[in-house]
Amino acid sequence: MQRASLIPAAILSLTFGAMMPSRFQGQEIGFIEKFALADDRTKALQDLIPGSHDYFYYHILHYQNTGRIAESQALLEQWSALENVPPTFQKLLARQKILGYTTNPSDVLEYLRLEMGLTLGHAPPQADQAKDLPTVLDPALHDLQRWIDHALAHDPQLGSLSSDGLLELIGRDLPIDKIRLVLHRTQRVDLAKLTAWIEKELRSADTQGWGAIPIHAQLTLSQRQELARAIPQLLENDGFVRQYLVRLLPQEHVAINDLQERRAHLQRLEDFTSTLPASQNSLKGLVLFQRLALDASEEKFDRPRFERYLALPRHQPYCNVDFLKANQNVPHVDLNAQYGGETRLPPIADDTDLIRRHLEHFLQADDNIDRFATWLDRGFLENVLIETKILYGIGNSSLWYSKLDASR
Repeated sequence: MQRASLIPAAILSLTFGAMMPSRFQGQEIGFIEKFALADDRTKALQDLIPGSHDYFYYHILHYQNTGRIAESQALLEQWSALENVPPTFQKLLARQKILGYTTNPSDVLEYLRLEMGLTLGHAPPQADQAKDLPTVLDPALHDLQRWIDHALAHDPQLGSLSSDGLLELIGRDLPIDKIRLVLHRTQRVDLAKLTAWIEKELRSADTQGWGAIPIHAQLTLSQRQELARAIPQLLENDGFVRQYLVRLLPQEHVAINDLQERRAHLQRLEDFTSTLPASQNSLKGLVLFQRLALDASEEKFDRPRFERYLALPRHQPYCNVDFLKANQNVPHVDLNAQYGGETRLPPIADDTDLIRRHLEHFLQADDNIDRFATWLDRGFLENVLIETKILYGIGNSSLWYSKLDASR
């Protein structure tokens, strides 16, 4: 026999071998072959004993093959009532379910799900998801100014804007509450409108004043100068003045006892304090005192500077009483005022020796004490004048000694 002619027989054998009862498998085939090859299988079925397992099996198989589904279903129900139903029952039951898919698909699917433990709740795959995705970004979605506008309109605290986002507000005309929010959050002193915004905030009715916003302490010297010109009242604020003084210090690598740098530092301090109001007289007096002391150490005596120092009222025994009364409402110089942290300069403590030294210098060539008497006690001045003339051997010593005795 040729190889090709064996294929139909092999397929037929496999097909019916899978379906035949297990008790026939491995035995000599008799009825199965007769049933499979019969021209009229109905006649072959007549050989089976009614009510036997083989009877139900082959009748059901025949009805399923010939499309008589209702009849095969009725026999399956009868067969299931028997005892010791063989495994072939489940095979035909499964086949019966599948054959009924076209009329009752949900019942078939539920049967398969239960029998095979299937989970059929997954969403169907969508192979064309990408076709619904945009290929170009909407410009409106990443328009920075649009986001800035939205934040200004709907975010009272501007919390949705990062520190960099705040920089985008610089060119805008903002209300005072938004300006205050930006000033509280920014750490940048190089913003174009920073001093203008600080000025506007300080002039607002509900401002908390200088020092209430952290950025105040970070401003550069030029920014402080700009603010002082715009709001002169800041020069009466001790916090503003002390922060200003720090900006006038020498660079950290320069020693304060370097004579040239110390003189330059004192000059910067004097230029600044000369613009201060009377409320800062203690600081003005300290700077003038240190400058006069430095000059005197080099035998330099500046009369206009000395007179500016004397013109600052202070509670000292050598002062003119009438001068103190006339300036009783003017802030007096506190000789113990501390500005070391901002200037590295010690307090005055006592300036009597410095004043006597300057008077001795000027009175060597001038006997007229009237100008100094505007600020100093006349008796104190006369004693200094007499002692100066005697000490430096100027004029008639007998006359000066006689006046000295008289003054005492």
